[in-house]
Amino acid sequence: MALPQAFIDLVNSNEVADSLTARDFHAMAATLNAPTERGPVPIRDLSSMCLSLGLTGGVLSLVAVPLGTDLAPGVPMTLQIKGLLNQILTLVQTDYRLESADVDDPMFGPGCDGLIALGLLSAEGKAALLALGHNRRGAAEVALGRPCTAVECWEACGGDK
Repeated sequence: MALPQAFIDLVNSNEVADSLTARDFHAMAATLNAPTERGPVPIRDLSSMCLSLGLTGGVLSLVAVPLGTDLAPGVPMTLQIKGLLNQILTLVQTDYRLESADVDDPMFGPGCDGLIALGLLSAEGKAALLALGHNRRGAAEVALGRPCTAVECWEACGGDK
């Protein structure tokens, strides 16, 4: 099976390829597989961060607020808000059917903004949640959709040519 051009370009433009005097393809693969790119966050990491930010406790306390009671000035508790809060708890506490969450999803940031508006999350907390996505995937996984092997690095460099 032919390697994607994006991977071939990555291998041949990588600083490691030029700096390896003996063309150590195992070292090249290790470098390309090292987590340096943004990617999905394991749910257990997201859940731990929510717990440490106090988000889980804040959501639990708001779930107990009676319908119609103001959560913030002019923002009454509604069934929709209560449902959203219960969904947040399910996702970050008990729903281990999910393996990861994509903090780069276009709806993740606005969801955090809604929690900020309710006083459940700070701007710093949102930044910390978004930062969880750093260093989750290697450059090879971005190009190939999976980690690479030393043989694939060798092939991308031209093999026996």
